[in-house]
Amino acid sequence: MGVSTATKKVQLDMLDEVVNVIQRIARSSTPHEQKKSDMTVRVDAGQLFYSSGPPLTKIATQSTSIIVKPTTPLRVDRIVIEDSTGVVFIFAGAETANLTPPTITTRKLSITQAYPTINTT
Repeated sequence: MGVSTATKKVQLDMLDEVVNVIQRIARSSTPHEQKKSDMTVRVDAGQLFYSSGPPLTKIATQSTSIIVKPTTPLRVDRIVIEDSTGVVFIFAGAETANLTPPTITTRKLSITQAYPTINTT
């Protein structure tokens, strides 16, 4: 006994909706380099799910503040987003030989890490 054409259509429509949701979530808040070199990171628009507030917060495309060059050869910085407002921040790491990213504080979600050097422009 086969599946009717109508049932196949419903299943394909449901699958399309699932793929659309996955694509929206996967593209949400994606970090990119800026088109011009200005020591900032562009973060794409996206959506955040926050359990203690509005369940879905839409956020606009943003740019971080300027990433300050380290005075020693290497440092690890984190680009984070505040989970209820969608505001993007930079947490600068310590300038030590041990490349450890800074700790993520409460209500912050890590988007990416940056590795600025003394030669970064």
